[in-house]
Amino acid sequence: CSQVESGLRPDLVVLDMQMPVMDGFETATRLRAMGYEGPVLALTANVLPETRERFMAAGCDDFLAKPVRVQQLLAVCERLLSPGSRSDESPR
Repeated sequence: CSQVESGLRPDLVVLDMQMPVMDGFETATRLRAMGYEGPVLALTANVLPETRERFMAAGCDDFLAKPVRVQQLLAVCERLLSPGSRSDESPR
């Protein structure tokens, strides 16, 4: 969040949703409240459907289950960074 506050706009934010101090839900919510419009990708070991809904409500565009496979991560990042392509179906 501090980079966004200082005016830096990352192309993509990747969040571990179970971070200490400020979890990914709070981080995503704060990023969106500060005006960050780029894609946000959540990483989590919790893949229950209601958890996915909570990620999206917090401002995430997609999520991957941990452990993350490199090919999946690259495919989702490529899709999220493609112009006009956010919150579509993703490979899991």
